[in-house]
Amino acid sequence: MHGGGVAELDAEVLAKVRAFLGSFIDGEDIYENIDLKILKPKSMCVWEFRTRFDPHTRMLGCFIERDLFLATHFYLRSELDGTEADGITKKWDTAITKSADELTILLPNARPIRDALLDHLISGAILDE
Repeated sequence: MHGGGVAELDAEVLAKVRAFLGSFIDGEDIYENIDLKILKPKSMCVWEFRTRFDPHTRMLGCFIERDLFLATHFYLRSELDGTEADGITKKWDTAITKSADELTILLPNARPIRDALLDHLISGAILDE
């Protein structure tokens, strides 16, 4: 997994990130748009896992099977800050493209699941109402 601010994270933060990912692996509930969100454009099939502690982190990647998320990039949320007139920052756009491209490099024969419905992708999904 690639990342920008990973070297800046201390052991305590990395332990929290591991625990967060462990909850997904253990089948605990994952909340749509709180813990996990599909990014736009949805056609790229890139999702972000969001941590809820400081510093906020984002893990970008794709689902290649149900309950199988391949994280390709890791960012501090602050690395993706900024605004543009359309509300999508250049940093976010670049990060999403890098994530989609990395899947092709890592697993050339794999294709992300083209479904934006979280409950089709993971067990234990709690959907936004």
